[in-house]
Amino acid sequence: MPHQQRTIYLMSRLNHAIRQRLEEVLRKHDLTAVQYTVLSLLRGREQLSSAEIARRFSVKPQSMNEVIFVLEGKQCITRAEDPENRRVLHVALTAAGRRLLETCDARIDELENRLFARLSANRLGQFRDTTSELLMFVRSAADDSGGESAPALLIEVKPARGGAAGVSKPKRPGKRTAARP
Repeated sequence: MPHQQRTIYLMSRLNHAIRQRLEEVLRKHDLTAVQYTVLSLLRGREQLSSAEIARRFSVKPQSMNEVIFVLEGKQCITRAEDPENRRVLHVALTAAGRRLLETCDARIDELENRLFARLSANRLGQFRDTTSELLMFVRSAADDSGGESAPALLIEVKPARGGAAGVSKPKRPGKRTAARP
């Protein structure tokens, strides 16, 4: 009997393939997937603190500040000190950031339609429901265990080519890799 590939492995490969396509689409608009996601988080909100954004990505605020700095340089967002606590920086979308987000949303919609065109509306709905349920389960397992034994992968934010902050390969919390000679 042939060996069946692990579901986690298949999901990881799917995530990687989709992320590559996503990066290709966004590159045409001078954005990374992380930058696009930050802009998306700000949609419909008056503002978020840079620390709140960092928590959503499971990264340190200092790492997220690199992404925020790049987006501010592209005039997609503004940052303002909280009048009651100067250490808190509030981030908000600019009109230019909203326009760029709308343009990218349309391209992402096209990509999503192409990627899932072979699935019927019913199967796509089931896939979304199952994926959402699994995501909630994995998140609640992380919360229940204090995050110590949860299988969640973290996104490491670091400068990409050209100095724009991007995403490196996902890493397991606490896992170290040895340097090769």
